[in-house]
Amino acid sequence: MMKMKTFLGIVLAAFFIKCSADSVEQVSDFEPLTDVLTLEVSFGDKDVPDEYLLARPMAIAVNSGGDIYVADEDRLKVFDQNGNPKAIVGGQGEGPGEFRQLFEVAISPNGFITAGIGYAYNSYKSNHDFILKHSPFQSIVKDRLIRDFGYITGATSSMPYLVSKSEFVYRASGRKNAGDGSERSYVLLIQERYDEIAVLAEYQNVPRPVLGGRPRPIAYSGDFLWGMLPENRIVYTHTAYDKSRNQNDFRYILRTKSLDTGEEEVFSIPYERLEISESVIENTPFPGTVPEGTNLDEILKDKIRDLKYFPPVYGLLVDNEYVFLFVNSNDLEEKRQVHVINTNTGKQVSTVDFPYWLQPWTLVIKNGYVYRYTRGVDDFPVVEKYKIDPTVFGK
Repeated sequence: MMKMKTFLGIVLAAFFIKCSADSVEQVSDFEPLTDVLTLEVSFGDKDVPDEYLLARPMAIAVNSGGDIYVADEDRLKVFDQNGNPKAIVGGQGEGPGEFRQLFEVAISPNGFITAGIGYAYNSYKSNHDFILKHSPFQSIVKDRLIRDFGYITGATSSMPYLVSKSEFVYRASGRKNAGDGSERSYVLLIQERYDEIAVLAEYQNVPRPVLGGRPRPIAYSGDFLWGMLPENRIVYTHTAYDKSRNQNDFRYILRTKSLDTGEEEVFSIPYERLEISESVIENTPFPGTVPEGTNLDEILKDKIRDLKYFPPVYGLLVDNEYVFLFVNSNDLEEKRQVHVINTNTGKQVSTVDFPYWLQPWTLVIKNGYVYRYTRGVDDFPVVEKYKIDPTVFGK
């Protein structure tokens, strides 16, 4: 049995950070770049065989060669960089490489493809050969968190990235006794290799008030964001905790870590702390159904008012060594401001104003392009590919 090193990054609510000697501080002020996208290709609604027509696309991923994978109709429809049909991977079913349902797809920097839904994921080589089916409900994470890390329960909570044939990285959750009879919940980033796990990052979840008989999330209270980098590295931040202040100098903290050595770098990036406007609060939807005769939506709005300020960022996307961090704003209907960080040099290379319709959870940035699925001119689903101006990457 192989014994893995464990790298803990425990961050509690009473958070204080002091950057280490090798931390990189950013001090430059970038004028936002605008009009940086040029539409090059739109496809999927016509001029392709029937089996490649897009019906209900659920997710999209792109490999290093520019091939585009669209999760649609419980299969992966693969197109080349110009939008030409290339392959169909999987299909509806219960067998090896087949999907009962397909809602997610991701491709690791090493080229491994993982796709599926919360209870089952298929993994493939870059040539689409099936490797294995991974079920979070059969994962070792719960037993190992209890046995080795002092948790009383644990579970995976996101799609795994396959790093090698025997190594996964994924987000998980767990609960620990707090010592006062209560329990605390945590969000974790887990590396699973053979029959051992390592905790790469660990943060206490932002407390949720119990309203209407169950815990309710508070909008703008912060979240854990992460992504895969080349050379077996990860990048992550928790927007509620990974931030610092020195008088009027506000910074958020971005962390990278090697899966091979555990070496960590910490980047400190300046941002403008922004108060949440009343119009944003009033237009924030209540998560779930408001029970009749209650004012739960107003209570949650008051909780947002208590926060007063947005967390620094709300979205994280990776393009090779570059990280795109989406900055919170009161005017997201006008633009999406993004900080672009080169994780090899530790430097911010630009600030960009993307169009408002580029939402981080519906798009992919890869190889200097933005990809998204949307509705075309005839209201049929399409994939759009936009060239990003090289100035965005500091070139």
